[in-house]
Amino acid sequence: MKNTRTKMGITGVCALVAATMISGSVFAQTSQTAPDAAGVAVAMTGGQDEENRTLAPAGVAAPFATAAIGSGAPADEHAAIVAFEARQAAYAKVFENIAVSQVANYVNIRQEPNAEAEILGKIYNECAATILETVEQADGTWYKITSGSVEGYIKADYFVTGEEAEQLAKNVGKVEATIKTDTLRLREEPALDSETLSLLSADETYTITNQVGDFLELSIDTDLTGYVYKDYVNIDVSFNRAISLEEERAEQERLERLERERQEAEEQMRREQEEASRAAAQSSTKKSTTAANGETTKKSTTAARESTKKSTTAAEQKAPSDSGSVSSKRYAIAAYAESFAGAVPYVYGGNSLSTGVDCSGFVQQIFSHYGISLPRSSDSQGSCGTSVSSSNMKPGDIVYYSGHVAIYIGDGCVVHASSPSTGVKISSWNYRTPVSIRNVID
Repeated sequence: MKNTRTKMGITGVCALVAATMISGSVFAQTSQTAPDAAGVAVAMTGGQDEENRTLAPAGVAAPFATAAIGSGAPADEHAAIVAFEARQAAYAKVFENIAVSQVANYVNIRQEPNAEAEILGKIYNECAATILETVEQADGTWYKITSGSVEGYIKADYFVTGEEAEQLAKNVGKVEATIKTDTLRLREEPALDSETLSLLSADETYTITNQVGDFLELSIDTDLTGYVYKDYVNIDVSFNRAISLEEERAEQERLERLERERQEAEEQMRREQEEASRAAAQSSTKKSTTAANGETTKKSTTAARESTKKSTTAAEQKAPSDSGSVSSKRYAIAAYAESFAGAVPYVYGGNSLSTGVDCSGFVQQIFSHYGISLPRSSDSQGSCGTSVSSSNMKPGDIVYYSGHVAIYIGDGCVVHASSPSTGVKISSWNYRTPVSIRNVID
């Protein structure tokens, strides 16, 4: 029943929650490198700064390049100005050929510039595309565009271009930082001696909200923002994109797989409950019979123990009796929770899996579906149940991050309601430093 998932592989039928990188570290600049990357972190502990580490530096996009750059010394001034102007030019190039869709829901992308041609994919509202060619047809103007993995034709009526598109793209595009060290310290203030708020894990991507000197301000979740030294991240601009029919099918198959896993796990749960009920009834009958026959207390106890041993559940029979065994309820909870990734918006105070949730609302609703009652706040949920180590955590455990909670779904991943810009998403379990892992099931 267990499956291998890739957190970056979830496309999402709604293209509004999917993003694609369109520029690979185009904002590079020259600067002084300071050691702020943490070593490989032991779970829920800090790391040591790495000395004399040299990494290819990366700067940041123009909207956040208003603070001073470089050390400020006269010898560095010219280089800093050149780097700033280079970033400005690179940033402008990102937007110069961009077109942004303006549609009520979505529009089909076709193989040829006519309404009867084969459909290759879909583009949703406020998705970015690059215009490759303009074609005049009897029914009007068509653009040949590329967006995401899709290249095809769409009526020009559904796009804005030029300055209007550039301004719109700057509003809908996100400037993001991807961690390129094993772990990276998130600082409370833009300074190397500032308090470490969390350790960020390699290859995770976070939204950049500001730049102060050589530090970038990152939004981790709604409850956590902080600063990282810019040399230890790759910076890209991402936009919502079109989705191909293959990607749409893959997303549908993902959801169907999760639904099958959930149903199979729930069916197994039902059989286990029936088996447990029969075992309890048999045990009760044996106890009654023993009492009626005047057997000794010792014999009665022995019979009850034998009855319990014989009525071992199907899950216990199939799974090894070690820390790696996972109950059917855990599989069901994990599959159910994962099915909402990319499909539910973040709403502060939200408690609905259809209209929106916050982090604790999401966790509460998932567990409530399986008869497990949890308090409403993340801090309260972070103290429920019993504590387990990261090496022994199982799908269905709650990962608490001090002010934020997520559900572990296996394969090193959690699903959580992160922020309004991401909604419910999948991340590495240690995308920020966990405080504790809680078992509320067993």
